[in-house]
Amino acid sequence: NCHLLFCIFLIFLRSKLRNDEDLPPVGGTRCQGYYDVMGQWDPPFNCNAGVFLYCCGTCFYRFCCQFRQQSLDQSICSNYDTPIWANTGAAEESPSDHLKLSLTYLLGE
Repeated sequence: NCHLLFCIFLIFLRSKLRNDEDLPPVGGTRCQGYYDVMGQWDPPFNCNAGVFLYCCGTCFYRFCCQFRQQSLDQSICSNYDTPIWANTGAAEESPSDHLKLSLTYLLGE
């Protein structure tokens, strides 16, 4: 009889712990700012509207969703710095550009 009560108690505890794990985060979660596939900076945003409390999607496209199981583990993403390919630097002017500019000025075109 005591064994049965202990088993019931364990089942109760297990269900209680499981329910606590499933509780939505108070105030929602935050999607960190990131560089998208086009190299554009997408600023951070909070997921706290209604039931959409979790940051979901992919490292390059993030949105708020309802279910924790679909949430994005943002710690695996590496697109928090400017992509190397986006650092194009200043364009160099060719000598012909200077000539065209000078002729345009002189000829008034």
